[in-house]
Amino acid sequence: MAANGAPFGRRVGWPSAVRPTSRPCASPSSSAPLAPPLPGARPEAMFDGRHCGRGVLAKADGAEPRRFAVVSEGERAGEGLRLVQTIRFEDGETRERVWTLRPEGEGDQRYTGTLTEASGPVRAAVSGPTLRLTYPLAELPLGRMTQHLTVQPDGTVTNTGTVTLAGFPVRRLTESIAPMGEEGCAAP
Repeated sequence: MAANGAPFGRRVGWPSAVRPTSRPCASPSSSAPLAPPLPGARPEAMFDGRHCGRGVLAKADGAEPRRFAVVSEGERAGEGLRLVQTIRFEDGETRERVWTLRPEGEGDQRYTGTLTEASGPVRAAVSGPTLRLTYPLAELPLGRMTQHLTVQPDGTVTNTGTVTLAGFPVRRLTESIAPMGEEGCAAP
């Protein structure tokens, strides 16, 4: 809450679709106990195969939110996952990025990995239905992304994320992810 009692997102003008939410989940790097993972919440299960994501990226400065579509192609790599994503924004910009995630130990709920957009290691933890990712951003010195990917009862995944700069939120992400059907993943 802001000092004036308004929710943070309303105070800085976040569009309602990307307003911050509270998501309890232990830090990927902490030693806090984690709830047993639900089926499908581990990254190697969540992103095995082809998936389509649709979402919105909003900035705190009130700039027009950017809509995007993501095609994800994941494959198990040993005990972990290799994920290649193609992101298409509505303005025509396209990005490709590659993730690798592997468990820190046998049957562990904590993961480490890499991402082409990260300036350092990706840390992840699975707790219940939620995979929490955090990593430093190469494009934004002192920037950090934290994402919560939660498996829904219907098997889809909701992804909410916050980019912080020196600890202050500057961008919000919301996305819905589902296995890709025959119709593919149309542009946003």
